[in-house]
Amino acid sequence: MTATLLPEFIKCFSAEYVSVRLESCKTAAKLMIADERVVKQLVRLTQFDPAWKIKAYAIKALGDIGMLCDKAESSLVWALRFEDEPGVRLEACVAICKLNCQSDEVIHVLQDRVLVEPDAAVKEEVRKTLDAFGMSGPEDNMEMIRQIKAEVQRLCKKSVVAAKVIMYEKELDKYERKAQISATFSTIQVPATIHLMMMTSHPKSTMF
Repeated sequence: MTATLLPEFIKCFSAEYVSVRLESCKTAAKLMIADERVVKQLVRLTQFDPAWKIKAYAIKALGDIGMLCDKAESSLVWALRFEDEPGVRLEACVAICKLNCQSDEVIHVLQDRVLVEPDAAVKEEVRKTLDAFGMSGPEDNMEMIRQIKAEVQRLCKKSVVAAKVIMYEKELDKYERKAQISATFSTIQVPATIHLMMMTSHPKSTMF
């Protein structure tokens, strides 16, 4: 695309009509327009466009163009984690793989998504992306994860919580009783008569 046409083309990303914004995303992807201004508009659409199809095509365009920046990566991670529409999450995962986003945050989100992703197609794409990055998913440790979940559920039961509260209350009562006994002994004073008897029963030795 020529330098003369590019400014007018960029305006199309903000067009009122969905069809115009959609064709703009498709054109940017097809021509692979690696221009910062175009990428900026695509990132904006992935975050704020009200139509989920526009978000999906904008994400696809980012992956096809292949121009990675921090804002683009952040928008893809956000889309994979929080977008309601499976089609948007799917395109985000594909774009992450194409752009070779292998930061710690991305890997962590992918591994989490394997466990919580409800859509089968998206889940499969997440697995493929992890394999492409040479990373194993947490499913390899599913038995351990199941045991941890079971233990957490057990500890959260009312009966278990109540038993622990009672145990802590008993320990607290024991501690308070010991503290009271110690305080009682420390405040006892020896009567004056007893003190005098103790003094007279042990007279000082005299030297001859």
